[in-house]
Amino acid sequence: MKPLPSLDVLKTFAVVAQRLNFTRAADILNITQGAVSRQISGLEAHLGYALFVRQARGLALTPNGAMLTGTRDCHRRKRSTSICSISPFRLPCRAWA
Repeated sequence: MKPLPSLDVLKTFAVVAQRLNFTRAADILNITQGAVSRQISGLEAHLGYALFVRQARGLALTPNGAMLTGTRDCHRRKRSTSICSISPFRLPCRAWA
């Protein structure tokens, strides 16, 4: 069984999911944008799926990312890609069960 991700990584995910922007999240967390990007990439590798869709102007949650935040507000785009937005934000404990 894999160990759970650190609370710092989960906190970074929560802030990025709220802001949908690595740079804004980095400013809030007082770390570099590169550190935010590495933490999210590491979390995605740990979980085995993408949490965000990288876009030219920010990020969008994937359905898996939205599930992790406890939201289900997903919108379909071309080529069967799902984009999710969050409001309000909650990180349920059941996501780690």
